[in-house]
Amino acid sequence: HKTSKLNLDYPRQAFIYFTLSYLSYYIKLSDLASHFSKYNLQDKLQKLSTFMKVNHEEETDNLKKKYIELYCLRASVFMNDSLSINFWVESFKKENLNLIYTQPLLLGLYLNTVHDLKLFKYDNTLDKGYIDLLTYHLPTAVEAYYSYFKIKSETFVETYHYMDFYYFKGVDWFNDKYYLAGDTFIKEKLSSDNINELYSSAIAKVFEGLCNNSSNCLKDNLGYLDIAKVNITNSIEKYFKIVLDRTVKLDQELIRNYKYTENSISEIESTSYVCLDTYAHLLLGLVRLISKEVDYR
Repeated sequence: HKTSKLNLDYPRQAFIYFTLSYLSYYIKLSDLASHFSKYNLQDKLQKLSTFMKVNHEEETDNLKKKYIELYCLRASVFMNDSLSINFWVESFKKENLNLIYTQPLLLGLYLNTVHDLKLFKYDNTLDKGYIDLLTYHLPTAVEAYYSYFKIKSETFVETYHYMDFYYFKGVDWFNDKYYLAGDTFIKEKLSSDNINELYSSAIAKVFEGLCNNSSNCLKDNLGYLDIAKVNITNSIEKYFKIVLDRTVKLDQELIRNYKYTENSISEIESTSYVCLDTYAHLLLGLVRLISKEVDYR
């Protein structure tokens, strides 16, 4: 890839790397390895692990570097790769940590990463200083994320910027006040969305968040959540159907130049723009739904 003249999207590559690592972890727990053996997923992940470190070195944008570091750190957690975890924690802590506060999407990714590290209890395999440094910003990060709900930012108006909120229930410093504010905020945004003007990847990201919320609700035994579960299920089906209905019809130019098929998903209704990460968001949501009965931590 070094000789390519394309403007490569390294953060998106890191996101796909994380998605495949997450899928691989679930496959092992679910005894589905035989069904996926023909894809040689582990070999591909090992190669991707090396590529991601090269990509990180080549990336010149500091904000994009933070996305790469956090996605690859989460991938390394699910791959149980202590050496890579150390590498990405070291890279993350090296500089520009304050960039995580510049947009809710990156801030949510940071919180998700800390969530995974803590649940997998990597304190025994990592230098304690790494964990301390990684979580040092946690109280401020939680407050910063909450502030996005309070100020109702007009800068990041798309709902998908906030859907990661549903992932990290159980993260230290969050409390019922924060969850209520976040849930209300997201519902308001969902109700104001014009679906036909949203990218398929944004809708799929909403779907992923709703799946996470459904999984979290199912772990509670409070009676009032029964209604919430029904509403969430309906929303999940709604957004999943919207995405699947946006298949690109056979277009000779697309096929000739990009080799897409009629099963590719277009960005916006009635267009032929093809989304790059829609399937990854759908996959993450579906795995979360399917594995909700499995204690995969």
